[in-house]
Amino acid sequence: MVFLDFLRAAAILLVLWDHLVAQWLGQDHRSWLPLVQVNRFVTGPFALIQDLGWLGVSLFFLISGYIVTRVAAVETMRAFAVRRLLRIYPPLVFAVLVGVAVIALRRGLHIPDTALQAVPPPARTGDALWSVTLLNWLRWPHPVVLGVTWTLVIEMIFYLLTFLGHPLLRRGALATWANLAVIALILGTAKLHGTSYFLFAVSASYVPLLLCGQICWLAHSRRIRMPHALLLTALAWIEFVVGLERIQPAFLTAGNSYGVSFLAAAALFLLALLRADRWRGRRLARTIAERSYSLYLLHAPVALLVLDRLAGRVGYTVALVAAVLALAVATEASYRWVELTAQRLARRLTRSGRRAAARVRPVRAPEPAG
Repeated sequence: MVFLDFLRAAAILLVLWDHLVAQWLGQDHRSWLPLVQVNRFVTGPFALIQDLGWLGVSLFFLISGYIVTRVAAVETMRAFAVRRLLRIYPPLVFAVLVGVAVIALRRGLHIPDTALQAVPPPARTGDALWSVTLLNWLRWPHPVVLGVTWTLVIEMIFYLLTFLGHPLLRRGALATWANLAVIALILGTAKLHGTSYFLFAVSASYVPLLLCGQICWLAHSRRIRMPHALLLTALAWIEFVVGLERIQPAFLTAGNSYGVSFLAAAALFLLALLRADRWRGRRLARTIAERSYSLYLLHAPVALLVLDRLAGRVGYTVALVAAVLALAVATEASYRWVELTAQRLARRLTRSGRRAAARVRPVRAPEPAG
């Protein structure tokens, strides 16, 4: 699975580039030579929207669909639930606490809230606590501490569908067919059951992208044949487009298309997957990949605070270096003290699940091409 380390590292670096470079400079109406050249030779010619940020998020969705399906197929339902919950929530709680502290610090130092926030941050502690549950994204207005957590709601919906469809995972593509049917039902009833249900449907409309990663695992592990995989992928794509048409049609226009960036992410993912046995020298990639979740959660509150505080005094380049260093320190603390602790706890709580998984006949890996 070395190729996944490289993809996860690439995905988080693309998101950081979008938020800490392109969006920050754009909101401050500044120019920076590296950004100018990337826009000139990459994002512009290839029509990659959101300054490569959506490309990074698309890679994360494909990786999650692939790896979560792979582990769910050999874990018990209990082990799957415990490990996913402890994977998501402890680092999220830590990051929300950091976010709340940063909001208070900004107000104490009279630093304006960053324009990268989707909505103004919550003013009350009670509202901030909603961000820990992720249920804040099902309320309007959203009390948001960490704007990036909108993707975690999508992940949790996919986890829930995978958990409920767990008995079907060892029967080829039955789980994927069931997931497509459930998402179609949600999208078809999106506007019938009030605001919270509509917001839930908005998040669910992205799940077909994770199902594309699931289909890749089914095909790569030889659970289904290629024509079947292509049919499922086409249906997942149609479902995603229909969801955008019903909910967010602006992201289908020629100059603002989610599809172009997702196609690029899918091409990168498939290329890496087909050459999975040839990846070497992963130490740096693995270090970044293992910390990608904490990097994702903490980069907005930590790095943007440093940029907003220092850029006007020491220049953007120096401030960016300081922001990355501060983010590295915060990320390492989250990874070592929170993520690894939660992972060890998950292993202790699911030892029986691991023994059960060991009795399951492993999937035979495809032979390397050539």
